[in-house]
Amino acid sequence: MISREFRLLLWVLCVHLAGIYLFTKGFLLTRLALPDRGACSSDACTSLATHKRAVLLVIDALRFDFITEHPPKPASSFHHNILTLPRELTAAHPDRSFIFNAYSDPPTTTLQRLKGLTTGSLPTFVDAGENFGGSSIHEDSILHQLRAAGRKIALAGDDTWVTLFPDAFESNMTFAFDSFNVEDLHTVDQGVIDNLIPLMRYHQQSWDFAIGHGLGVDHAGHRVGPDHPVLKAKLEQMNSLLHEVVSAMDDDTLLIVLGDHGMDRMGNHGGDSVLETMSALWIYSKIPVSFPGYTIPDAILPMITFPEATVPHRYAQQIDLVPTISLLLGLPIPFNNLGSVIPELFIRDPDGASLQTAMELNAAQVRRYLDTYRSSPSGRELDAAWHDFSAGWVGTNAVHGEDRLIALDNFTRLALSACRVLWAQFNIVLMGAGLTVIALSIVAGWALYSKLRDVGGDEWEKWMDDKVLWSFNASVGGFGLGYLMHLMVREYLDGVAMHQTMLFAASILSSIVIIAATRPTITLKSIKTPKSLPIFLILHTACFASNSFTVWEDRIVLFFLISSIVPSVIVGFTAPTSRLRYRILGFSALFTVCARLMAMSTVCREEQHPYCTVTFYASETSSAPPIIALLLAFPVAIAVPRAVRRILKISKSDSGLAATIIPVLLVPALIAGTIFWMLEWVHSTEAVGDVGGVLRMIRTVLARTTAAAVLVGGISLWWTSPICLAISQTQSSDQSASTSEDKAQVTVLGFA
Repeated sequence: MISREFRLLLWVLCVHLAGIYLFTKGFLLTRLALPDRGACSSDACTSLATHKRAVLLVIDALRFDFITEHPPKPASSFHHNILTLPRELTAAHPDRSFIFNAYSDPPTTTLQRLKGLTTGSLPTFVDAGENFGGSSIHEDSILHQLRAAGRKIALAGDDTWVTLFPDAFESNMTFAFDSFNVEDLHTVDQGVIDNLIPLMRYHQQSWDFAIGHGLGVDHAGHRVGPDHPVLKAKLEQMNSLLHEVVSAMDDDTLLIVLGDHGMDRMGNHGGDSVLETMSALWIYSKIPVSFPGYTIPDAILPMITFPEATVPHRYAQQIDLVPTISLLLGLPIPFNNLGSVIPELFIRDPDGASLQTAMELNAAQVRRYLDTYRSSPSGRELDAAWHDFSAGWVGTNAVHGEDRLIALDNFTRLALSACRVLWAQFNIVLMGAGLTVIALSIVAGWALYSKLRDVGGDEWEKWMDDKVLWSFNASVGGFGLGYLMHLMVREYLDGVAMHQTMLFAASILSSIVIIAATRPTITLKSIKTPKSLPIFLILHTACFASNSFTVWEDRIVLFFLISSIVPSVIVGFTAPTSRLRYRILGFSALFTVCARLMAMSTVCREEQHPYCTVTFYASETSSAPPIIALLLAFPVAIAVPRAVRRILKISKSDSGLAATIIPVLLVPALIAGTIFWMLEWVHSTEAVGDVGGVLRMIRTVLARTTAAAVLVGGISLWWTSPICLAISQTQSSDQSASTSEDKAQVTVLGFA
């Protein structure tokens, strides 16, 4: 027999889970991955091939301005004009070397970008959560096409590739390295150098597609930011690697160098800011792939200017690599691709026939994908844009010459932009339904709490048996009502399934029944006084309903903190004794000073520029601590415990556990934390040479030992310490009595 308490808990859990489920289905968007495979019905694909092999070299977080000859002004001496080989070869051989500013679709995390780079598809928010544990890719990709054609694939670098494509690589040519040790700047890069270069020099006939993926630039950005000598050293190393790769190439090999994403001013990534989405792309061949004699229409060659730069540059979508590489290697375009071929790489004849063929194959593949997606269970997602798709496709057959090229490009770009909006658009109906269920369940929970608090000892059991049964019966009725509602209004519920409507109705009806059964009464006496209400906490929560308040949350929290002492100041002025008044006002002033000092340490959001200055780090483009913080770390670690104990002494609270915890646990823990921070700074700056392994081991042992000591020691002290009371007994004489008589006076003092 299920207990009453468990039944009540089960009801509360089910209603809350229903609300969370509905909200997440509207917020965490998904995209249906079709299992179909791309194919060419004729030799059209192979007729456009120019190379037998290709090398895909991914330099993680390689931002576009790291390789351009026109960097932003003023140029940085740490990451501009250092990786120069791409621009040197492009200037010398414009018919075989091409640089692009490539747009990386957010979220700009490595796993999602690798999915886009291989499938030509778009990521969703569900993909973002998989960056730290992604599953293998089953939809069509360029690696699947290579395997289907009998080509052999080699890998050296980031092990994320093995996670995504566990069966794609040749076992004797797979050299994968751990990708999540951000502190390690060299192991993965050195692994690429040690394994990729020998494959290219001595085993060229053993592979058809080689992937190298270095992580040093990305890890340096995370560790110290882009404006640091460490990043400069990594870019110099990558420039040397490119020299070796180009030297080892033969005429049948195509080289593609790119960053999977960029990095922001602090060296981080994952969002959708301009600096995070503008990645570098360089394509190079030792034989010409673009011939003079035909001028590509400017309409299909978009340009863009990098922030703070003055010269615009050729702009492409990063997923454009998928159809481009596929056709250059004579492979079918992956079925789910939404990218467009890069025109510069298909100029083979004076009339642009090869370019037109490539663009026709590309547009036909996108059309097949859209048709198949619309006939799938998720096809209704395309209904709103289908008229535009159809009109764009018809337009490709109604014109000729350059206008046809423009029409073909417009069609593929229309498909990309429409799907990008579609798979980045929240389902407001489901989100609203989820929030409604959660809000009503909170009210129902409060009503239950109020009722059970007032119900007598044995009476609550009978009340529970009746009311919880009513709520479950209401849920069953709600399922039926939801079924009928969905049948009546389903044409207005885009993206809402039958079971979701039924779940919403069941949860709402069940909560309403509970609220009606408890009939909570709200009176002035039942409302807490303003002094006891967490007003500022409530206001802080409400602020998240506004984007501007979210952006400037740090300023708002400071305002709330300072404002929260106003009631204390008022009480201080009306205190009955001067000693108490001075204490209240003094501690209020101390709180204000501490809050202001805390506010001096700032980390700025991207949206706060230029009205915010970073002080927590050494600069806006560095994640290293400022020197003043390093100098003050040890003195503060020693001074804080002393100050804490001095304040506790005022109320004699330093006599209990504090007398042991502060000197035995708090002081060593703060000093150990400071040493850890110092060692991390020494490691990140490589100030003592290549001893990162030793420093990492010392930090790990220090951190784990300190955490274990604090946890075990703190629990042991709390468990074994006696009750925190001090009892003193003194003798006092009663002067009011007719005869002098001594009495015992007992003082009980409680402390922390």
